Amino acid sequence: MLSSFNTHPDWIAVFGALGRYSFVGGSAVGRLHSREHRGREDSLLVRSKGDWLCVAVADGVGNAPKGVWGSALAVSAFTDRVLFHLPYSCTRKVRRISTKGTFEKDSVSLSPIPGWCEVGVLSFFQEGEAEKGEIPPWETVQEYLFEAGEYTHRVLQDLAQREGRDPQDFATTLLCCLFHVAEEKGAFFHIGDGALLGVRKDGKSVLISVQEGRDTGEVEVLTQPDWRDFCRAGTFDFRKDHLSAFMLMTDGLADDCLYGPPEDITDRFALDILREVRATSSREVAARRLVFWLGTYTLPGSFDDRTLVVVYR
Repeated sequence: MLSSFNTHPDWIAVFGALGRYSFVGGSAVGRLHSREHRGREDSLLVRSKGDWLCVAVADGVGNAPKGVWGSALAVSAFTDRVLFHLPYSCTRKVRRISTKGTFEKDSVSLSPIPGWCEVGVLSFFQEGEAEKGEIPPWETVQEYLFEAGEYTHRVLQDLAQREGRDPQDFATTLLCCLFHVAEEKGAFFHIGDGALLGVRKDGKSVLISVQEGRDTGEVEVLTQPDWRDFCRAGTFDFRKDHLSAFMLMTDGLADDCLYGPPEDITDRFALDILREVRATSSREVAARRLVFWLGTYTLPGSFDDRTLVVVYR
């Protein structure tokens, strides 16, 4: 019997819903890290506060000896801080939680993989009381995101000082999206590689945020002293932009699906992922299938950790 397990497992899947929006996500260790027994250095976290959905993904830089700690701490500290600022606002009524339930009959079991075992936690949340709270101006929301970046940078610096290490030992990228499910608008904070991708109703994809100059091989990280000069922030409107979904991903996946040939590789990828996610009514099944795909697909030159979170209606 398992009495304990690694809290940063090689594979992890997440799923859930907030208002009319669903989300599924997964993160899987890359082939190189698995072969070197380094474990997964990507991190992801999905949290909520009232009608606010907060999604963060991070990638501990490969040559940073404590990159996994940097990425895990970054998604936790950043989402903590940004949600702390936001007033509670919930347009949904309380729903009684059913006392009946069964495991999904078509769930994909991962345990048959030789040498792997499946452990996890099921979390259940009751929707809060409907409470009308004032939504801050979106310029203010972006200020909250920058302040959360400042806070997280300090947290990583303090950790390095306590441990007697260089802050770059904890080097990590960070991409966070804050989405209001009633207003159907979002804001993002991004430093480093990875991408925030929108999927329009006409089947076309749009890159909401992506690192420029990727061919230089340099990756900007939250732990560097001049991180403010390289972070990006902005907003998007789900309705006005005619979106049907948006996706956050780290570079292990972004490098495989955003840059051709073929020229329309991004559109194909986005539509294929969205079709597969919607192929089942069970978010749990969709999340299991997604992380299985992330952990097993092969492509020449693709060896990094892969993380993807899909938010859709």
